[in-house]
Amino acid sequence: MEVSKEIKTKSLYEYLNYFVSRNVYRLGLRATRDISSLIAYRTKSCMKIMSELSTKEIEELKKIKGFEQYINILEYLISEQKKKEVLKNIDKSEKFEGIITILQKEIEPVIVEQQEKIGNKIRSDWKRINDEYEKIGDDGFMEKYGRTYTRYRSTRTERTLSDFRRSYIGSLWKKSEKYLEIDIKGQQNAYKDREFNKVKRLIGKLAERYSTIDNIKLTSTQRSVNGIEFTMDANVGNTKVIIDTSTIYAGGYNIQKLHLRWLLHVIDAISGKTMASIKGN
Repeated sequence: MEVSKEIKTKSLYEYLNYFVSRNVYRLGLRATRDISSLIAYRTKSCMKIMSELSTKEIEELKKIKGFEQYINILEYLISEQKKKEVLKNIDKSEKFEGIITILQKEIEPVIVEQQEKIGNKIRSDWKRINDEYEKIGDDGFMEKYGRTYTRYRSTRTERTLSDFRRSYIGSLWKKSEKYLEIDIKGQQNAYKDREFNKVKRLIGKLAERYSTIDNIKLTSTQRSVNGIEFTMDANVGNTKVIIDTSTIYAGGYNIQKLHLRWLLHVIDAISGKTMASIKGN
């Protein structure tokens, strides 16, 4: 049975009244230290109801004492949620699907190289930790990884074998080759998904910055020391632009953290002036 709009609006009024009466200072979609699960639930409910109201109806609610600040927050959350939904499905949009697919195909050779490095790194670490175990035995291994004490002035910390097992290298200890390969495949696929999603987010940021951008076409691709860089043409309204990327590797202490990062420059094709620089992930 579908709930009527009148009942939904009444519920929205009650939730907003609750926020006002309790002097709630933060709204959010997830429970945190500052947001209770009840507030998170009511925030979601308010957003859902507000999405079905007209601008005029929302403006009328804002006139009620204490409501405006919460409605403004809810409007912002609704706007951000819509942006995320558009970005999530941007590779399925008629305007951007083609260019996203092309760019993902262009960066795949670098991804394959990094996937191979990920596999080699994990296999090397797996062999190292298990060879060490065979060499020093249960007692030596327990002493080294199961009873690690660190003292610094008045501070003392202790790491147990359970802590070690939760670490990256600890997760490889005593793992069979069969499950090692399954784990490697999973991490390689996850790496590829992350890099492909970076292309989606980069085009999403471009679309968010220039809502009228259209006719994006790849004009050139080149391999640099750091990865794949590409140049595109597009139209922003009546302005013809060149979209140029520079690519860097960003990473951490191990190869699994390594990833491509783009810096995108939007250039006026006539004047040569840089209109915007957009950072990728």
